Amino acid sequence: MATDAIKDVPAARLFPLFLVCLASIAYEISLTRFFAIASWSEYGYWVISMTMAGLAASGVAASLFSRLLIRSLPILVPLLPILMLLAASLGWVWVTVVPFNPLELQNKQLWYDQLLNIAQYYAAIFPFFFMVGLYVSSYFVLYHYRVGRVYAFDLAGAGLGAALLLALMFLVH
Repeated sequence: MATDAIKDVPAARLFPLFLVCLASIAYEISLTRFFAIASWSEYGYWVISMTMAGLAASGVAASLFSRLLIRSLPILVPLLPILMLLAASLGWVWVTVVPFNPLELQNKQLWYDQLLNIAQYYAAIFPFFFMVGLYVSSYFVLYHYRVGRVYAFDLAGAGLGAALLLALMFLVH
């Protein structure tokens, strides 16, 4: 086995991925809590659906446009976290002002407007999770020779983000 073929990825290069994954799971849990409180607990599952839609779409885009993704990595990797911050902030504000009323879904005359409100939720949250997925995909492309190490930072960030946010929920109502 040639030692020059095995390259290591310094932890400092993977730390931004760790932070993005930490923030993304914390954002997802915060949104789930908001939906459960503001729109009845039955609607908290939407956040998982919106998250998975964004992540899946980014994976499809990364696959379909892999050459463009590879060429764009020097720009995307530093730019995406800034855009994610903006998308998360705007998405949060948008979600809080959507006039969704779950009781109107039961009324034949009022349910259509509520479907439009649900579409607004997807439009507000989708961009952030699309960018998160694109960012994670970028790291897997950049460090394809150490996928296990990249995945470890991804999972560690998400795990710590979930643990920290859940701990904060006991301190802040």
